[in-house]
Parts: sequence; structure tokens; C-alpha cells
Amino acid sequence: MGKLNKMPKRMHSVTVKLVQQASDSWREGKTAHQRGYGHKWWVYRTGYLQSHRYCRYCLQGLGMTGMESNCEVEMKLDALALLSCMATVVDHIRPHRGDMNLFWQHSNHQPLC
Repeated sequence: MGKLNKMPKRMHSVTVKLVQQASDSWREGKTAHQRGYGHKWWVYRTGYLQSHRYCRYCLQGLGMTGMESNCEVEMKLDALALLSCMATVVDHIRPHRGDMNLFWQHSNHQPLC
């Protein structure tokens, strides 16, 4: 057991630096609901993900444009590929930064995993 105490340290300590939001951020001091992510968004998000089931980036990686309908995608891919491409997030393509017109603009949304 004495030899274990004499072994050199191989692990270095790591300092974690937290990134803080800029104080002029449009989000500061607002809840998710105040930023637009309330019940209305969750209802919209659920419907959007039902009609856009697959991640746009994953489909592009598989040689698809990411604009195919669910049926087209399901005919071209096997079950494992479909599961790995399931979208769980509705992303804003252009950040809305509190602009509610841009927030709700359907063409500004994309499904991602």
C-alpha cells in the first residue's frame, strides 16, 4: 500500500469558467413564458413536430434536402435511421431577440434533434 502514495499525479485540476449573459440581453430578467415560450408555444411546437418529425440537419447529412414530407422520409430510410433523426426541438432559424412577429413566423422554424 505504501507504493500507491508515491505514484505521481496524472490528473491536472481544471478551472471552470462560467459564461455570463451580457447585461443588455433582451432575455435578462424575463421568464420563459415572458419570452414567448408559454402554453401557446408548446401547443404550436407539438403540432409542428408532428408535421415535421425529422431533424433537418440529420436529413441533409443523409443526402436529403430536409424539406421532404414525413412519408417521403419514412419510405427512404430504415427504422434505425428514422429513430436517430427524430426531431425534438423547434429552432428559430434567425434569432428573434424578442420580436414576436419573427418568433411566430412559420418559415423561421426548423425541426432539430
